[in-house]
Amino acid sequence: MKILLINPDIPLTFWSFKKALKFISRKAVVPPLGLLTVAAILPKDWEAKLVDMTTTRLRDRDIKWADYIFVTAMYIQRKSADETIERCQKIGKKVVAGGPLFTSIPEQYVHVDHLVLKEAELTLPLFIRDIQNDCPRKIYNTHDKADLSQTPIPLWDLAKMKKYAMMCSSTLLHQQLFTIGQRPYVHDAERRQQRNTRGHVAIKRVKTEVQAGGRDGGCRNGPRGCL
Repeated sequence: MKILLINPDIPLTFWSFKKALKFISRKAVVPPLGLLTVAAILPKDWEAKLVDMTTTRLRDRDIKWADYIFVTAMYIQRKSADETIERCQKIGKKVVAGGPLFTSIPEQYVHVDHLVLKEAELTLPLFIRDIQNDCPRKIYNTHDKADLSQTPIPLWDLAKMKKYAMMCSSTLLHQQLFTIGQRPYVHDAERRQQRNTRGHVAIKRVKTEVQAGGRDGGCRNGPRGCL
């Protein structure tokens, strides 16, 4: 099964930061954490591809590649989401929609093939089960809350992280510690954090020495101990 995950575009507003992001050569603020988590819930033998329309164009060949199109959106993305759904259905693909927009106004999306609403950790496995049994329902909903301790780690590999200004979660930072052979490899972000920590400790040590030197009437370590 091939699944295309689509994050619709965000219009030009203050909160999209599209103009400001050009100064740091980035396309968007954060990657679509929801879709990356959905990808992690899918069966391991299913193929998944992400198209984040805030950073790249959606091409017809991407749509034709997929068996199902998964679309999520916030309300501000509604125009792009509506256009994307119409485009995919015109090509003949079934659309599965979920997220804040569709959960808020599902009655306005009766034309969507399947609505997987509320907590994807709870409703998406039911949809997957029914797909595998060839009996998917129109709507999947729940009033329960997901146990976030059981939520799988997002599939970060699907996103081109260099296009984003920020990471979604501190979880990513912990994931960026790898092992190559017997030597630990630490991602640039973690190396920067380590350098910042060491610098902070060094500054505190110097301040302590300067304060101690002031009480003693001079610098404890000679001229190099003074700022």
